[in-house]
Amino acid sequence: MRIIDRLCFLVPSIWFNSLKGRCSVRRSLKFSIVIVVIITIISLLLAKIKYKDDFHKMQSFSNSSVLIKANQEKIVLDERMRIYFITDSMDYIHFFLFDQKKIVTSNIIGSLKDSYNYFNQNNIYWTYFRKSDKYSLLVGKVNHKEISSVDINDISPTDIKYYDFKGHRLFYSTTFTESPILIRGYSEKGELLYNNSPATLQ
Repeated sequence: MRIIDRLCFLVPSIWFNSLKGRCSVRRSLKFSIVIVVIITIISLLLAKIKYKDDFHKMQSFSNSSVLIKANQEKIVLDERMRIYFITDSMDYIHFFLFDQKKIVTSNIIGSLKDSYNYFNQNNIYWTYFRKSDKYSLLVGKVNHKEISSVDINDISPTDIKYYDFKGHRLFYSTTFTESPILIRGYSEKGELLYNNSPATLQ
């Protein structure tokens, strides 16, 4: 076949009319192969980019929930750790804790809807995650508009961060603490509006 290729370029085509068709077929085949290779490379690059994207990792991690990419907000904790707050198609608020490229933990902490639901039965909804002495994250959502600050066990007030997300007040802390988790919510005037201590009633 290499001899035929050379003849196609070196010998006048009028002498080898029967070879012209075969040359055209080979050129078309080579062109098609190049196109397929290019498309394959582009697809692999896009797949690699998609794999590295935090949003697609969160979407895969959340299983059945359809996350809204436009509603994601990121908080950088340090050079390794970051938190994402994001909503899904049902208006539930999720959080994701990342350690570099991997998701450490995730959960739902509330809803954008003000109507009664599981997450706003109490004035504060919260969840705590801890893995040995490596990871610690407490995240909560304030459901009472008058609550302006919270106390959590022996965690210093400076280690409790507040974050406004889509008009809702969230708080979080990465400080390690021990169970039971006791949280108190106060108004700006110091009035106690939430207390999950077993010895008291909210």
